[in-house]
Amino acid sequence: MSKIAEALFEITLPRFSGDMFPRTDAGIVLAVADRYLCIQNYPIPDVETITCMLHLLILLAHTNFAGTF
Repeated sequence: MSKIAEALFEITLPRFSGDMFPRTDAGIVLAVADRYLCIQNYPIPDVETITCMLHLLILLAHTNFAGTF
């Protein structure tokens, strides 16, 4: 699988409980950016926004990305 295709696939990870997390640097960055943009598009907190926030926090915790900023 090409690096671009793998990164695009990893944007959607994790899709459900117990699913794998993005492994490549590009996949991690794209997944975090996708969740961040999801949060920014919903100024009024609703279930969709809260779900995006939780996915972003899970990704950050799993990848130890939070300690790099």
